[in-house]
Amino acid sequence: MSRIKQIGNPYGKLSWYRNSYGIPVIEAENEAAMYYGQGWMHMHDRQLQSCMLKVLLSGHAAEHFGESLVDVDRYMLRFPFLRNPEEEVAKIPAEDRKLIDAYIDGVNHGLRKKRWEWRLTGYVPENWKIDDVIRNVNGFGFVGLADSQGAVEKFIIEMIRGGIDEKRIKELFPNLTEPLFVSIIKQIKNITPNVPLHIKWMNSLPTFLASNNWAVSGKLTGSGKAILAGDPHLQIDRLPAIWYEMEMKTCGRIFKGFTVPGIMGCIVGRNNSVSWSPTYSFLDSLDYRIENIKGNEYQRESGWKPVEIRNETIKVKNKEPVNETYYETDQGLVEGKIDGDGYYLVQNYSVAFDCGSKEMSAIINLFRMNTVAEGMEIFKKIDSASFNWVLADNDGHIGMQMSGRMVKRPEGVSGLAPLPAWEDRYLLTGFVSPDELTNIYDPDYGVIVTANNDMNNITAVPVTSISMASYRADRISRLINDLKPLDKEKMQRIQNDIYSIEAEEFMKVIEPYLPDNEKGNILRNWDRCYDSESTGAILFESVYRELIIDVFGRSGMGVDVIDYILNNTNLMVLLFGYFDDILLEQSGYWFDGKTREKSIKNAVEKGLEKPVCKFKMKRKMVMKHILFGGLLPGFLGFDYGPVFFPGSRATVLQGQFFNYAGRQNSFCPSMRLIADMGEDTVLTGLMGGVTDRRFSKWYRNEVEDFINGKYKEY
Repeated sequence: MSRIKQIGNPYGKLSWYRNSYGIPVIEAENEAAMYYGQGWMHMHDRQLQSCMLKVLLSGHAAEHFGESLVDVDRYMLRFPFLRNPEEEVAKIPAEDRKLIDAYIDGVNHGLRKKRWEWRLTGYVPENWKIDDVIRNVNGFGFVGLADSQGAVEKFIIEMIRGGIDEKRIKELFPNLTEPLFVSIIKQIKNITPNVPLHIKWMNSLPTFLASNNWAVSGKLTGSGKAILAGDPHLQIDRLPAIWYEMEMKTCGRIFKGFTVPGIMGCIVGRNNSVSWSPTYSFLDSLDYRIENIKGNEYQRESGWKPVEIRNETIKVKNKEPVNETYYETDQGLVEGKIDGDGYYLVQNYSVAFDCGSKEMSAIINLFRMNTVAEGMEIFKKIDSASFNWVLADNDGHIGMQMSGRMVKRPEGVSGLAPLPAWEDRYLLTGFVSPDELTNIYDPDYGVIVTANNDMNNITAVPVTSISMASYRADRISRLINDLKPLDKEKMQRIQNDIYSIEAEEFMKVIEPYLPDNEKGNILRNWDRCYDSESTGAILFESVYRELIIDVFGRSGMGVDVIDYILNNTNLMVLLFGYFDDILLEQSGYWFDGKTREKSIKNAVEKGLEKPVCKFKMKRKMVMKHILFGGLLPGFLGFDYGPVFFPGSRATVLQGQFFNYAGRQNSFCPSMRLIADMGEDTVLTGLMGGVTDRRFSKWYRNEVEDFINGKYKEY
């Protein structure tokens, strides 16, 4: 433990120290002083990360870091994450506003000591305002979440425009129920492709995509107390870690767990009475519509209405400013420029307006909640982020509550395909009540598991139109059943499990076609685990890839298109389960008259031609600094690696690595949390270190332990 230090502030007594793991522990006289301390610590340990989050989400990246980031600003300004700051701030209760102001005061105190790294960029941090904190919270739910839903819907549009017939599209996306207006979609003007932004800079943002969380009631544990486990999956090939771990204490209450630098409050962890962790729910908060535009008016059954024009000025460092014009209708943002009469795509984001105040109050109340039932009511009020929150409390209760704002869609409309906005029956009006969002409380079977899988079967209102495959959720459920009675050590085993049910299912159909030779026998005898020494995992992935190319490339979209999807986008990260469902069927439209047997034979033959090596040789990554990654000499140690990370897209310990805009990207467990509610401690792990200060011993102190599945307890 480090020496206790005082932090001067106007709110009350405040001190901090580091425990033996380097985690800061804040002890405060009251909540206001505590949040002051949190803001100060965010700047003390993660100033680079916090300020980059603020700059990127506010649309001022080019102003501070140069012309190369103009496109990032264009992207961020499409849906300003705080449209009407005065109105939103005015909704915040005075008691909560005091605590937010305390956090901001702590941030600005911490900013007095400028980081030397800024001198290399010329950026001078400015004092934060309440707008910045609320905008950060609102942006948390869009980047990597809602925009991933948009990428899938754009992919469907691209398939239609590329000539893929309706029966194949609807076979691939079985939830797609609306008609496809193929002729009109092919005439849409100014569609921008699914091209990622400047990933180097976007890496500074906390982007969820996949995660695991589960809770078991006392009836399934050795102690008779509930246990919660969670491991949000984010990008891990970066330094510092996205998460910032803290312990905060005031007035007899505690928080232990993870925060996000630049966002106040307790995001994942436990207080005295309740523990909680989120997964992305895939609640569909984004839709496309087609507008018929003439001049600067768009068509409705009642007549023509004027397009709203919004002008933004993007300041550019050492350059002339760039003027950007955005066009909006009552259904959302027009994609691209209006360039003559015709059909245009409009994107509707359900939380583009009127979000932030409820979210700030919800975050504050997490520290205070005493039961799962209270927590579910709090999470229900969060509009800006679509998560499945799983909770457990000291009294043995467990629960799950979905958050997010979802538009009401016409009957028979999934939200996956664009529909003509000039037909009133397709207009989006109003929102689904939070009371109708998916929730579970104390199920009789004593288990709640979510892993980005489809949960529409347990809710009255279908809330998702896409989801990830159920392999991880199925494996977690299987292990819970096999390992009961459960304890925190068994929870660690589950979080680090690398057995693939996906591989198990595919090997049933592949194995009969394997040759009796060295490679065939390696794959035949493979244990379906994605560990560092495995050679079977490499061969399976080669065969699997060739099967995707054969069925969806040669027989469908074209080999070049599938290669691009596999090599340059994150679509397969999201959608592999839909492709799997078709590949595991005996026949279908995508087989184009061929038998599945022929496709498997082709895939086995071509896949086994690939070189074989240990899995770790194909899964090495360099963790790059968010500001200087790849720019400074390696011996300075800003980047770290290469390191190996186990797992696959379908294992509980998810390991997804893919190229995005020519750069390696990842979705893997970014931290781990286990809370046995019969104890007052937490078990945690972090893929990174405590601070973004390169020359601190806490810069990357947990990387190797995390990769090896080791935990700390405090």
